[in-house]
Amino acid sequence: MCFRAALLGLLAMAPLPSWASGAWVLTEVTINKSPISESACYPGKTVELADGSAQFSQGYADCSGEGRVKGGERANTTIRWQFSQSVQRLQPGTPLIAKVSITRDSDAVPYYGGGSAFFYFGSQSAVGGVELKGFLSDPNLARSNEREIRLDAVPDGRDGQTLTMWMNVAGESGMGDVFYAYEFQSAPPPRTDQDIVPCSQYARMAVGEQSENLARGCGYSGPDWHSDYDAHLRWCMGGRRAEADEKHARRMHDLAQCEPTQTGAASVPAETPRGYQLYFDGRLVSGPDAEFYTRQQAIDNCKWNVETKPEIRIRCVYNGEELR
Repeated sequence: MCFRAALLGLLAMAPLPSWASGAWVLTEVTINKSPISESACYPGKTVELADGSAQFSQGYADCSGEGRVKGGERANTTIRWQFSQSVQRLQPGTPLIAKVSITRDSDAVPYYGGGSAFFYFGSQSAVGGVELKGFLSDPNLARSNEREIRLDAVPDGRDGQTLTMWMNVAGESGMGDVFYAYEFQSAPPPRTDQDIVPCSQYARMAVGEQSENLARGCGYSGPDWHSDYDAHLRWCMGGRRAEADEKHARRMHDLAQCEPTQTGAASVPAETPRGYQLYFDGRLVSGPDAEFYTRQQAIDNCKWNVETKPEIRIRCVYNGEELR
């Protein structure tokens, strides 16, 4: 059996994801807020901005002498936002939702106040926004408001392209922006037919063949017969990928010819397999990572292989128990 044919069995451990074209990778977060203008009528103005939050606060004083305020009253507005996926890496084609909330803790004064937040993505036109504004003395003015602002799909890009998304926020004491700068980084191209057999797959199959050698008591030994995954991987990565096919073919030929003798079986006793073993037409195809499967993972994987490969005789074993 050739190396590529055996690889098909190994790859059956899980469906392969399709290659993504790349992603938008965050390069910088910049916070920009407007200067605070001092005012005796609105003392104690503050604006605090951070990635995901904004806090606006100011006080009130009776500058007009009309007694509209007693002095010492304050208005506080807090804006928070959270994205539906990590801002560190945005995947093209996926939706991006900004969940934004505005809450206020304000004294009842006859002044207009509150806050707003608008979400922008690569354009001067806002994706959407949320507001909580009105006269602070209005007993019907809500204390909070929230909304999910949805971008239906993150756009695709080309390698090195840049874009910016940002949240524009405002409150009684000022306004500001939190900018997220991105650069598009292409994913590696799909593997070609000449590069479809990575050394990691070779190492996994080499370990699997040694497991079969031990389990069947074949007694094969030497530099090509061992269970050291890292050693197999290093050997292949040392520029010997062309030889890997030959080594694999020799081991498969030897296993096909294996007729255990009492001496061989006694000198190399079969170990009780642990974890999950998957067999295609009597040949072990699961890799060493299957040793750490849970029973439910083994059942799910076995079921998937049975349903998707009706032309192959599937055998599944978990800790010595026949699942199929």
